[in-house]
Amino acid sequence: MASQVLEPGKNLARLFQGCETFCDRDCCGLDAFDFSPLRVAAHLSHYSGAIAERDVRTLIEELDALQHAGSRCVPNEQDFICSISGTNQLFTAQSLSELLARLRWALGAAPAVLACSDKLENDFVAASS
Repeated sequence: MASQVLEPGKNLARLFQGCETFCDRDCCGLDAFDFSPLRVAAHLSHYSGAIAERDVRTLIEELDALQHAGSRCVPNEQDFICSISGTNQLFTAQSLSELLARLRWALGAAPAVLACSDKLENDFVAASS
């Protein structure tokens, strides 16, 4: 068992829920999640059709807080340092760092994905007129 359960911030917890698309976390753990820029963009733009810079900033701050909390965890005998509430997954220091880096990358790419989608939609509307 991991030595500590980390609690993601409320926005990050909602992002996890929004990216749980491949299966159920209780069955598949982290493999249930799609943290692609497409899924992250869909989650962030779900209500407004836009991605607010402050929402991305808040998520980055919550990732930083999770990274900081993880850095204080002590590995157990299997080298696991923690789990993250809502993921059903144990993490080593390396796997936690890799997950957080992937999420940062997806958050950075999500606005470009949405912009591309908006352009395609606008091109379609213009061609259909």
